[in-house]
Parts: sequence; C-alpha cells; structure tokens
Amino acid sequence: MQAIFNVALPIFGVILAGYLAGRWRILGGEATAALNAFVSYFALPVLFFGTLARTPVQAVLDPALLGGFGLAVIATFVVGMITTRLVSQGGLAAMSLQGIASSWGNVGYMGVPLCLAAFGEAGLPPAMLTVIVTAVVSMVFGVMLIELEVAAVTVPSLRKAGFSVGILSMLTWNGA
Repeated sequence: MQAIFNVALPIFGVILAGYLAGRWRILGGEATAALNAFVSYFALPVLFFGTLARTPVQAVLDPALLGGFGLAVIATFVVGMITTRLVSQGGLAAMSLQGIASSWGNVGYMGVPLCLAAFGEAGLPPAMLTVIVTAVVSMVFGVMLIELEVAAVTVPSLRKAGFSVGILSMLTWNGA
C-alpha cells in the first residue's frame, strides 16, 4: 500500500493537475499540443538516448522481458483484431488498426515515469524496452497488415520486403 502512495499517487496527481489546468483553461488552448510535442520530440528521446548511452546492451535486451512483454503485446493485438472482426465484420485494415489501438499501451507517457519513480535509474532500461517492443510489434506488424489490404500487397512481395529489412538490420547491427 505504501508503494502505491509513494509511486503512483504523485504521478496521478500530476495527471489530475494537468486535467484541471486544461479544464479551467489555465494554459490556453494550444498547451496540450505543445506539451505533447515537447514530450514526444524532446523529453522522451533525450531521456532514452541518455539512458541507453550509459546502459550495457545486455541490460536493455533482457530476453525474458522481451519475450514476455512481446507475447502480451501480440496477444492484445490479436484480441483487438478478433473483436473488430466479430463486432463490425471489418476487413484486415480495420482489424489491424484496432489491433494497434488495443495493444498500444501508454508505456511512454505512463510506464516510463512509473518505472523511474518506483525503481529509479535501474527501472529505465526495462521501461524503454517496453516502448520499443510496443512500437515495433504494434506499428510495424499493424502497418504491414494494413498494406496487405489497402495496397493489395502480395505475400511474396511482403516476404521479400521483410527479408530486405532483416538483411539491412543485420548489416547495421554488425557495423557494416
């Protein structure tokens, strides 16, 4: 119970303060867009870069966390797709958009501050890994599925593109 008060309560207090500031128009109409842009384009990337520069690769690429969180994101993605199919009879593009929306957790805005508050600097590498896994799984897989329907991409051309991306990634990773 003490951990909830020490970790989550201050963060939710900041969220409440932001909500009230928006509701009472204390910061003006453009404040939300400006604050989101600041966090998305400056604060989180600088935090991630600074942390990753000081952290060994093995500490960031924890196989157990990568696998466990990756499976959770994939499962949520699939449940979102199936729900869309059952409820609205949507096609692959609509199902993929719902899969992205359902699996895209608020790990950047909420997960990173909560991990930082709960675990200090040691909580940042796992938090960053969750952001990366969510982005890769949800966005890459989701956009590929959308393209299958929208652009009538064939499976062989998708396989060829995936192979090319894999080769490029390996070359980049190995420093070639």
